[in-house]
Amino acid sequence: IVTKVKETKEEIYSKDLKLKAIIYADNVEKEETREKTITLIKNSLNIIQSCTIPDGESINEMEEFAYKIIVDSKGTETKEGIKISFVDDFPQELRLQKIVMLKNSKEEEEKNGYQIEDNKLKIETEVGDGSKTEIYIYVKVKYLEQDTKITNKITATANQKNIELNSISHTL
Repeated sequence: IVTKVKETKEEIYSKDLKLKAIIYADNVEKEETREKTITLIKNSLNIIQSCTIPDGESINEMEEFAYKIIVDSKGTETKEGIKISFVDDFPQELRLQKIVMLKNSKEEEEKNGYQIEDNKLKIETEVGDGSKTEIYIYVKVKYLEQDTKITNKITATANQKNIELNSISHTL
C-alpha cells in the first residue's frame, strides 16, 4: 500500500489512515479483518528573525537593541525534540550584551548554550513538538563612523538541513 499526502489544511499536522482488509477465495468473502488506524504525522518548523529596530532604519552610536528569533514547532506528540543550531555571522560593529531564551514563555538567560568563534555566534537549542522558543540576542552598537552599514545574517540547521533566515541591515 502506497499513500501520498499532497496537501494538508493549515494547522493540521497529522492525519489518520484507516485500513481494513477483506480476504476473498474463489470470489467469495472468507474473512474480514478489524479496522486498523495508522496516524501519519507531518511535523514542521516555522523560524522567523526580526529586530526591535525595523530593517533599514537608522541606529545611533551606542544604541542597544535585540535580534529576535522565533522557532515554532508545529507538530503532534511524537515526543521527539528537534535540535536546532543557529550561526550568526555576528557584525563586528556590535557588542553582544546577553542572550535570553523563552521556552514556552519561561525566560532563561543563556550562559552556556552559545559560543563565539571567529566572529560567529553559535546557539544550540532543542524544540519539542507543538512548542515555541524565542531567542533574544541583545546587542549594543560600538563607536562607529557615520554612514556605517551593519548587516546581520543568521543561518539555522535542523534535521541536517540548512535554513537561511533573512538579513537585517541598519545604517549608523
